[in-house]
Amino acid sequence: MPKLEAEFFQHHIGQLAPNMAISMADSDEELAKALSHSQHPCILFGFLTAVYVQPDRLSRLAKAYNLHPGPPSRPGYRPTHFAFLQSAKEHGVTLHEMAERIDTGPILATCSFAITKVDSLEALEEQTYATAIAFALDHLPVIVGMADPVPYDGEEWHPHKMRAEDLAKLSASKDFAKGD
Repeated sequence: MPKLEAEFFQHHIGQLAPNMAISMADSDEELAKALSHSQHPCILFGFLTAVYVQPDRLSRLAKAYNLHPGPPSRPGYRPTHFAFLQSAKEHGVTLHEMAERIDTGPILATCSFAITKVDSLEALEEQTYATAIAFALDHLPVIVGMADPVPYDGEEWHPHKMRAEDLAKLSASKDFAKGD
């Protein structure tokens, strides 16, 4: 997680659970280091991260959550880019448990929003980011283990993960269609 977001969540988690030890890691190497120094069961929270957590690290965590920047219908690579390029009418974020395979873990909750008057990818990314921040703050008690998640009975992960190659093809077809 980038430093700005890490400090933001560290502050809010500190208010919620003042005795909780918090470490920040924005790479697999830093996560390995934090796990090796921990004397207590660890909870991992990935916020809009592209860092893949290795299975051996997942197995050493009490819980591992990720806030995915897209709905369950858009698992995988850069879901906001796909939503923008495909002129989606709706987008959202998904809080889920991490699993060995990316974006396959049990879903805890989702939050969707209508895409209206978005004229740029940056605008949609900003809307997604703002939604993700608010959604994460609402779910911090669950993330830090102070509350049980509400049973989820919504949409499950789409079986096809979006990949970098898919985005490149879609981008190229949009550029071609515009005559660029």
